[in-house]
Amino acid sequence: MFNYSKYKNLFYNLLSSELKLRYRGSFLGFLWTLIEPALIILILLFVFSSIFKADIPLYAPYLVTGFIAWFFFANGTSLLDVFISKGNLINKINFPIQIIVFSSFFSILILSAIQFVILEIFFISFNIIPSINLLLLPFLIALQSIFILGILFILSSLFVFIKDLRHIWNILLQVGFFATPIVYPVSLLEDKAPLLLTFNPMAHFISAYRDIMVYNNFPGIGKISLLLLFALLSFVIGFFIFKKMEIGIKEEV
Repeated sequence: MFNYSKYKNLFYNLLSSELKLRYRGSFLGFLWTLIEPALIILILLFVFSSIFKADIPLYAPYLVTGFIAWFFFANGTSLLDVFISKGNLINKINFPIQIIVFSSFFSILILSAIQFVILEIFFISFNIIPSINLLLLPFLIALQSIFILGILFILSSLFVFIKDLRHIWNILLQVGFFATPIVYPVSLLEDKAPLLLTFNPMAHFISAYRDIMVYNNFPGIGKISLLLLFALLSFVIGFFIFKKMEIGIKEEV
């Protein structure tokens, strides 16, 4: 990895820059962090509650939790151009370039963590009183963060050499959204595509979030162990690929 104490100032400066640039010139600024997902959620609620009549207990919390977790994944993995956008910095300063990935991702993590907290406050209006299982929320966010970082290392490394990857990934995200039980019940995949459900990491992450936030249930040691496995495999593979390509990345940008 890298010596955190030696490069912490660089990390914080990059993180601060990411947060400032994200909404620079925007009138509403940080509020878009809440407005954008809220508008999409309202549309989905209208479509699937009124038109298609989704028959799921506590459907609004069910949908919102799934969407916020997916929004975190989609935003985190869409930072494909982190090395390209920081090319001038990479060429001028000698430092571990993985710091760029971590600082860019942490800006997304901070915004998503705020969304999860606000979401939990919102659930009180549905008479969903938090239980002790909610203490697992930071742990789940941490596991999903590790999972996302692994994928981001792969995508950002490949994007330096394959610019079409952004378009390919955007398509895959759209496919993944509908292949994950976010707007429809989990039972639909259990009946028609059990393998798709089993090997879809985001389906398991979203299920765990719903357990602790919507239904006040403990996800179970088996599910938590599976999430830990997904997270570690993703990060180890992603960071390995990045290290193999690191020299080429520095030369290309």
